[in-house]
Amino acid sequence: IKYTIKALYILLKINILAISGGLQTYGFYDIYINNINEKPTDIILSNNSINENKIIGTIIGELTTIDDDNNQIIPETFTYSVNNNNFAINGNQLISNTVFDYETKKNYDIQIKSIDTGNNSIIKNFTINILNVNEIPTNITLSNNTIKENKQVGSFIGTLKTEDVDSNIFIYSVN
Repeated sequence: IKYTIKALYILLKINILAISGGLQTYGFYDIYINNINEKPTDIILSNNSINENKIIGTIIGELTTIDDDNNQIIPETFTYSVNNNNFAINGNQLISNTVFDYETKKNYDIQIKSIDTGNNSIIKNFTINILNVNEIPTNITLSNNTIKENKQVGSFIGTLKTEDVDSNIFIYSVN
């Protein structure tokens, strides 16, 4: 018998008929089915990505544990943990524990463990994706910064070089 009703126990009232040699008798019995705490069946993460360069403590996603016992009169509570120090748990939230850099690493494989009130647990694997953000160029250099006087308008002075981890196409303007 599977216990799924919102109660501390289920009371079954049964009648038993016994027949012997043409004679019969009835027995009335109460059977109590006590609930046992079963292990959780799944962990759901509401989001599995974070933009690079976000501060430590940025919320990545909300955790929800699926557990048949969680619909009882006394609801289950869950404790979460993660196996990777680049991440942390705050209540039911997966948060960043480092500043991620897309150009260094694009995703992380982690395991999240959920423990219910009865100390039953489930572990589930997740991949957290780091999203690229267009960062500002880090340096602009000019190969030559002198020109002789009386040169024609539009004369070549030097070559601009820009350092940017996200792009190699640039638009320049002079103010």
